[in-house]
Amino acid sequence: MDLAPTFPLLIAAAAAYDAVIGERPLRIHPVMALGSALSFLEARLNTDPSSRGATLRGAALVLALCGVAWAYALAVGAGYRLAGTGTAATLMFGAITAYLLKTSFSIRAMGREAGAVRTLVEQGDLGNARRRVSYIVSRPTEDLSEEEVLSATVECVGESVVDGVIAPLFYAVLGGLYGCLGYRAANTADSRIGYRTERYRRFGMPAARLDDVLNYLPARLAVAETLLAAVVLRMDVRRGISVWRRDRSATQSPNAGHTMALYAGLLGVRLAKPGCYALGDAVERLSPAHVRRAWRLYTLTATLHVVASCVVAAALALPPGMVWP
Repeated sequence: MDLAPTFPLLIAAAAAYDAVIGERPLRIHPVMALGSALSFLEARLNTDPSSRGATLRGAALVLALCGVAWAYALAVGAGYRLAGTGTAATLMFGAITAYLLKTSFSIRAMGREAGAVRTLVEQGDLGNARRRVSYIVSRPTEDLSEEEVLSATVECVGESVVDGVIAPLFYAVLGGLYGCLGYRAANTADSRIGYRTERYRRFGMPAARLDDVLNYLPARLAVAETLLAAVVLRMDVRRGISVWRRDRSATQSPNAGHTMALYAGLLGVRLAKPGCYALGDAVERLSPAHVRRAWRLYTLTATLHVVASCVVAAALALPPGMVWP
């Protein structure tokens, strides 16, 4: 039996796995393996960060990470061929494929982290709220005010709907396991080394640029799907569109500002990273309730995207080799 025709069902199974179980088991999680491979290779390739060759070595690292990611798809395909294509083998390797699809995106984990920060702020435990928000943002959090902690949380929710859900499933629909796992490898590289620091300015540039290219269409698709979710939730769509148009280019990233600005407008709050950008207007003062509303918007947007991915995958009918060889 060929697994390719069942790909929409595998996407649905992956989403169900995420909703019920989340990221576990971590010991075999591909992203953990990608992170370990990145640390190993970066230490050996980035020995002279200021040299011109650092950019080429950084590009080689991204390609190597993609190779690690694609090895998962190759292994599943090879195992399926060796096991035969009977019902038992199809069920087993279908489950493995669904799990690998799931590891390319994450919905439940974002809700857990955002909810933890919200709860700590509600309890008045700002110290632990600062510590917890540091798990999901790259900025220093030790001296953030309560409003800045909440802003960072809402920003992360708004941005992660792109690289945490929409982009990996977008590439899964276009390229099967190769697409979603390859995207996750590139995005993982960007999240680790795509910074303009002295160590990564040259070395991390290929990862940052590739991530910008890969997220270009998904970020704009996310705007459309978020607006649809906002209509369902009866949010102020007109204000959201106005703020999005005005502030979408306020961030250094050509993509991150789109959904963050839209969230700021829909929620009627000002989201800001000191010294970097400010999005939206302070129609309302940021409170834990805004984190809850942002998460509700994120969840509905993600659900709409999962459904759309299943429908489009069924319509495209990927050939077997695009799921895995």
